[in-house]
Amino acid sequence: MNIIEITEQEAQDRLEELVDSTESGTVYCIVRPDGSKVMMVPADPSKIKFDDDDLALYTQHDEAS
Repeated sequence: MNIIEITEQEAQDRLEELVDSTESGTVYCIVRPDGSKVMMVPADPSKIKFDDDDLALYTQHDEAS
């Protein structure tokens, strides 16, 4: 999963674009001026775009088998 880090100001300036992108599966980390961070993720977690390495982390294990 690729997380794109942006400033709070950039998020405010591009809000509509980011909402559309997020609902298509992009994940953002919004950094506030005080250094705290907020994640912006799709409402439907099944839309989050995982790359092959991330997917393997969650699917290739021996637990629960």
